Amino acid sequence: SNINLQSDGITHDGIDLVDGSDITVQNCAVRSGDDAMCLKTGVRRGLTSVTVKDSFFSGSNGGSNGIKFGTASYGAFKDIRVQDDYVKDIQYAAMAVESRQGADVNAVAFRRIELANVGSAFFVYLAQQASTHPAGDVPKLGTMNDVSFTDIAGATAGWPNSPHQGSLITGHVYNGTTYRITNLGFTNVAVTWQGGRTTVPG
Repeated sequence: SNINLQSDGITHDGIDLVDGSDITVQNCAVRSGDDAMCLKTGVRRGLTSVTVKDSFFSGSNGGSNGIKFGTASYGAFKDIRVQDDYVKDIQYAAMAVESRQGADVNAVAFRRIELANVGSAFFVYLAQQASTHPAGDVPKLGTMNDVSFTDIAGATAGWPNSPHQGSLITGHVYNGTTYRITNLGFTNVAVTWQGGRTTVPG
């Protein structure tokens, strides 16, 4: 609580939470050259019962993402609340929820988030690489269920490294099986996208 943090390096995250439970981050101001607020899981128990609230997350020279789950994402992300935060000056996503390495994502709620000058508002990505695992464990495939965004407001902007200006939201096909995101909700979202595309990206 009550931390003012500036971490300018291109690979320097602001705050990383890796595996644990009953954690609160509040009343913080973070300016980062990479991900400002990053939640990660390296073992199966992962992160549970986490609250990130009443904080400001921004990028130094754009940084990478504002509030991000992953890329390290093997264990659980469960019962996580991100609320009453402000995200600004981020070249990629204001809010990124990723399961790339087998994480089971469940009951993640973003509420009352404001954003400004970000490359994208949302990035929701269920990928099935199934090749990375901790010592003594095995590769596994992840799931993503009950992720919600409520009372979100702000605008995107163009960044040289993030020109798409939309929001990638996708499941994945792995070995011929489709892995779907389930119960994904958007309620009272007022986001203005810069737009400008004349063709559909690849």
